[in-house]
Amino acid sequence: MKFHSFKTYVKYGLFFIFMISLVGTAHADTGQLVHYNWSKDTGNTIVDDSGHGNNGINSGSTTFTLPTGQITRHFSGQNQITIPNNEQLTFIDPNITFGVFFRYNSSNPAGNTYLVSKGNTAFRISIDHKNSMLTYEIYANGQAIHAKSGTRIQPNKDYEAIVTYDGSHAQLYINGVANGEGVDYTSVALGPSYITENWTIGSSSDSTYGLNGTIYAFHLYNRTLNSSEILDLYANDLRSIKKLRPGGIALSWDDSARIRSCYKYLPIFQKYNATCTINLNNVIDRREAEIELKELDALYSAGWEIAVHGYNHIDSAIFLKSNPAEVWLDQEIFPNIVEISRYGYPAYTFAYPYSSRNTATDAAVTPYFRTLRTRTPNIVNGNINETTLAYYNWDDTQLLYGVEIDEHALDTSLPSILHGIDYAIKTGSVLVLYGHGITPNVTGQYQTSTSRLESILNYTYQNGGVFYHMGDLGNSSWEQVPRFSKVTANYTVSRDILLAGESVTFTDCSVNQATELLDFGDGSPASSTANVIHTYTTPGTYTANLTVSNDVSTDSMLRTITVIPATAPVANFASNCTTGSRPLSVAFTDTSTGLPASWSWDFGDGSKSLAQNPVHEYSNDGVYSVKLTVTNSKGLNSTQKINYIIVSTRPPSSNFYSNVTDGDVPLTVQFYDISTGSPDSWRWNFGDGTDSTEQNPMHTYFSVGTYEVNLVVSNAKGTSSKTVAITVLGNSSSDGSSKNGGSGSGGGSRGGGVGGSPEPAKNVKVKELSQTYIKNENRVMFDFPKNATAIVYLSFDSKKTTGKTTTIVEMLKDKSTLTPDAPDGEVYNYLNIWVGNGGYGTDKSIENAVICFKVEKSWVEDKGIDQSSISLNRYNDGKWNRLPTTLDRKDDKYLYYTAETPGFSPFAITGKTITKENVIELLPEPDPENSENETQNIAANIGQTPEKKKKIKVIPGFEMIYCIFGLLGWRLLSKSR
Repeated sequence: MKFHSFKTYVKYGLFFIFMISLVGTAHADTGQLVHYNWSKDTGNTIVDDSGHGNNGINSGSTTFTLPTGQITRHFSGQNQITIPNNEQLTFIDPNITFGVFFRYNSSNPAGNTYLVSKGNTAFRISIDHKNSMLTYEIYANGQAIHAKSGTRIQPNKDYEAIVTYDGSHAQLYINGVANGEGVDYTSVALGPSYITENWTIGSSSDSTYGLNGTIYAFHLYNRTLNSSEILDLYANDLRSIKKLRPGGIALSWDDSARIRSCYKYLPIFQKYNATCTINLNNVIDRREAEIELKELDALYSAGWEIAVHGYNHIDSAIFLKSNPAEVWLDQEIFPNIVEISRYGYPAYTFAYPYSSRNTATDAAVTPYFRTLRTRTPNIVNGNINETTLAYYNWDDTQLLYGVEIDEHALDTSLPSILHGIDYAIKTGSVLVLYGHGITPNVTGQYQTSTSRLESILNYTYQNGGVFYHMGDLGNSSWEQVPRFSKVTANYTVSRDILLAGESVTFTDCSVNQATELLDFGDGSPASSTANVIHTYTTPGTYTANLTVSNDVSTDSMLRTITVIPATAPVANFASNCTTGSRPLSVAFTDTSTGLPASWSWDFGDGSKSLAQNPVHEYSNDGVYSVKLTVTNSKGLNSTQKINYIIVSTRPPSSNFYSNVTDGDVPLTVQFYDISTGSPDSWRWNFGDGTDSTEQNPMHTYFSVGTYEVNLVVSNAKGTSSKTVAITVLGNSSSDGSSKNGGSGSGGGSRGGGVGGSPEPAKNVKVKELSQTYIKNENRVMFDFPKNATAIVYLSFDSKKTTGKTTTIVEMLKDKSTLTPDAPDGEVYNYLNIWVGNGGYGTDKSIENAVICFKVEKSWVEDKGIDQSSISLNRYNDGKWNRLPTTLDRKDDKYLYYTAETPGFSPFAITGKTITKENVIELLPEPDPENSENETQNIAANIGQTPEKKKKIKVIPGFEMIYCIFGLLGWRLLSKSR
């Protein structure tokens, strides 16, 4: 091998080693031995997803699906999963981490329940049900190292319990943070007599103490994870198990005296898009109430929540020692709710004054609030991360524990608060915080500096945390007691026009009312209920007034009642037309006076109706008299209009269109009659010596040429004809010189009728037509049931009456000749849509136009299309415009979308491919002597599917070896030069 060849390979080889060392540093093996993935359950076996250890043997436990779609494991009594020991799971190094993510229920047996164990005592985490504690044990150097949790755990809640041992200290972590002080014991090895025993999940190894509950995950590491890694492990497990809401903080401010400082520093909150809750006691009696109420309204308008803090701000627990709960509610709670509600703020949250509470106070106020807030009993180890009560986990817990951020609270340092915010964001929980006054310089108790406030808001904002109200948390099923909700007056009447002496039935539809008063407006006594029947005896116009009220608001509603003299009705009517050709549809309108209760129509052609405003169709020529009889309780009356309706036959007007007007031989053409004037016979001459008497014939041309197609229509009053040319081309006529395809011209001058298409026929793959009658101010829909194109239907509101109108949808072979360029994205279909004659389908004639189209699921899957990116694009004003598009529904074959469009023209259905991760591969520089062979080899490999590259796991410590080899190699190269 020549030196320069060696140099090239060495250079890239050493560079490759150097790159591996960097990758190894960034993605080093975590030392995790076992991680079980319940979703890969094969029935009797739970699959080890880490590549280490043995698969777990499933003994009777059952599966269920999590909100994230994953599968988890439920254990019933003695059910368990056993992980048989093997060499990879046998280790004596004193560094170990193991644990489970679990939930237990209240039906667990008394005593202890094993969650995970190796043997019975080598390694173990269990539940002490008597004391609601977690206990754990590690066996090392012949000594059992055991301890218990520092806080209680509860049934039907999720916990991740992780135990670590580093050769000198054993520590329990619950939900990502250290729990309890742990236990110190120094050893050089784990218990040798137990290293060959099996791991058991869900029970002890002898199946004595079984778990009733759930285990989501099991972890085993052959090293000691640090606290940051354990928090990350918990956060990652949460994301894979639950559909987490965004984490963040719920920050509230206490006392009416703090309204002014919150308002003064509102710009600081708005700088970070932060909103808070402010808890108020009696406002109206304050010296600066008028100013403070305006500032409070500004806070509410800025998105703040206004909440309750006790009307007189007394200590709740102390007050209840000498007073019954009813007195406390009447004196402290109800007046506070009423005051805040009357200001227009819904009262959902209550913050205990001085955070003083007990079970009796909780029971008294629970029905009236979604959320109750007190304070944490103490900050564990001076670290908010370890103060688990401070975090709300979206479990409908009504009582929340807040952490005070005022700077006299010495146990809440700013770093601890920021760590707590970080924990909440990572775990999808909410850190509950509260303070009092805001000031640039802290001079006493109950003050938070603006610098501390900015640090808290900025840290939450910069790390993607959400600012929650107190009312966003708590009992999601709670509903406000009606007496403290805004009242709404509402009622209905059986009729609002009646004869004197008749009755009206009033029906109450009001909301949240405690009292109501209905004044009938005729001087009679008012009613205390709106569910009542009232008789009006004297003709006149009366205003009925319903007034309703509750503790926080009052509302009224008025209705006009018209009472007319009690006489027989007087019949009269009108119609939308009186003359026309058959079939003639006439809409009759009753204009009788005197409140008729029934109607009887005689249309003069033998037909009758009892409807008030009937529509009748006259199918025969003639002159018809129409009679209407009306009746009420006082009598009847009739009127007849002699020779009122005149129906006659008029000469027809010939008109038709075809699905194509030119094409290659043999050319099959479908003709459609759209003649007016009720023709009763049709005679088609196709111009090639053949004819037809069908109304809508289909004809095939077998010779090249131009044919004059003539339609003659007739009825008793006359005859009419129309001629249109059909061009039949030779099969070689593909030079684009053919005439425009589409329908022939026709229709009236209003813009409806049948439009033509400017698209060359050779670019039209298929087309479908739809006809309907268009009337001004009506919603119009064109359906395309033959499914010939991607268009399902289109609809719009018409601004004009155009009569029978045809819409043509063309699915194109390529982009329209009217569009010089293509739209962005992957194109599913190019389409043209033409509605009526040219110029009709624009915003001058239509509005609120919607197009429904469908896309094959197979195209989406084959192309890797993002479903949400699929859209309808319209070409207009020399450019493509993406239309507002919404996924409407799905079936087994298609996705159905609707798009809003201002008009009709060329369209394109497009989608965007799902972005794939880019992989950049460094290729070695080719050897100059072998460059030709290398080039040929590379060319030969183009288009072949590359072999999947396996992830390289690097043993910890090897990165340094790689770096040393790299430096030595470069040193040798520099010497050789």
